Amino acid sequence: GRDLLYGEDLHIEKWFQDLEGIWSEIIGKIISSGKMDMDDEAWTYLLMFFYLSDVRTAYAADAFIEDFNLMAKVCAKLCREHKGVEISDEEIENLRVTVDKPNLHYLQNLEHFVDVAGDLSIVLLHNTSGRQFVTSDCPVVKYNQLFVARNYFRPYGYGHVGFQCFLPISPEFCLMLYDDVAYDCKN
Repeated sequence: GRDLLYGEDLHIEKWFQDLEGIWSEIIGKIISSGKMDMDDEAWTYLLMFFYLSDVRTAYAADAFIEDFNLMAKVCAKLCREHKGVEISDEEIENLRVTVDKPNLHYLQNLEHFVDVAGDLSIVLLHNTSGRQFVTSDCPVVKYNQLFVARNYFRPYGYGHVGFQCFLPISPEFCLMLYDDVAYDCKN
């Protein structure tokens, strides 16, 4: 992370602190029991944990700013070509857009995420290999085995068929969200 990533007013940071207390209880129970016994409310909080662990990072903020800058450069070229705006290639190349609270866009999509990801299944992976699960400041790993097998060259996300998502919660346990229409992970 970085200082003031969510703004100077600390409202978002306080919200995360409140959620982290709830997540800690849910995840603590999963780790101590080795089971995924939970009600609908806990399941919703766990979905929130997946998504927010993914989008609250400095990496996500930097990617958003990079995409926003790319879009601004494309818009500048279109304005030059179709609206007669006088702007040089050098000015377009040096164009930089700043975004206060770059993660805010993702955070505002949380409600929609729960709708999109609500039909995914979850499994608790128990690592008994002697090697530990590892995590980092970008703890969520997204994958789509179906897309890779078919050589699809586009990004994939929570709403795509064949989606898989991994989030280690301890050296021994990892949560996996997956599309149970595409995969059978019962064993």
